Amino acid sequence: ITHSEARYQRWEEIDIANNPEITPGGVTNRWVYQSLKYSRKARSDAGKIDIPLLVFEAGEDVFVQSRGLNLLCKRSSNCRRIFYPHSRHIIPIEVDAIGRDMMVHLRSFFAESDG
Repeated sequence: ITHSEARYQRWEEIDIANNPEITPGGVTNRWVYQSLKYSRKARSDAGKIDIPLLVFEAGEDVFVQSRGLNLLCKRSSNCRRIFYPHSRHIIPIEVDAIGRDMMVHLRSFFAESDG
C-alpha cells in the first residue's frame, strides 16, 4: 500500500484508532458496485466538468487502474495529472520525496484555484 512502513504503522495505530469510521478492511459488494458505477459515470461525464481537477496517480498501485484516470483527464477540459511511477496506493504517506512533491502540487493547485 505504501513504501513507508513507519508511516503506515503510525496511520494504523494513531489515525485509524482515533477515527474508527475510516477503518480499512475488506470491501463489501455494495462498495464495489458503487465504485464501479460512479467511476464509469465520472469518465462518461468528464467533458461536463468545468472546474480544475488535480489527479494523482501511483505507478505501483494495485487497486486503481490508470486507464480510467487517464480517460477522465483526457475528457476533462482542465485536468492536471501527476504521476508517481514509484508510488503505491496511499500517496500521502509515501516516502519523503513523493509526499513532499505531492504537497507542492497541492499547494500550487489551491493557490491557482483560489485566485
